[in-house]
Amino acid sequence: MKMQALEISERSYQEFTKLKKIIEAMAGETVSDDQVFDFMVRSLLQSMELPEEEGYTHGGGCCCCGGHD
Repeated sequence: MKMQALEISERSYQEFTKLKKIIEAMAGETVSDDQVFDFMVRSLLQSMELPEEEGYTHGGGCCCCGGHD
């Protein structure tokens, strides 16, 4: 597998740093960059309704929780 480093703009890095400070204020402790990235990905995925995979169902309508359509 080939690894490639991705570069981000200065503005994006500044926004990432702002988000990190907000998360640290909410958590009351320091967090790593990986934890911030994890928070961003989880937040994004929770805001989306992904289609069910064919043949897979977990007992409900919504693919994130099964509790709503």
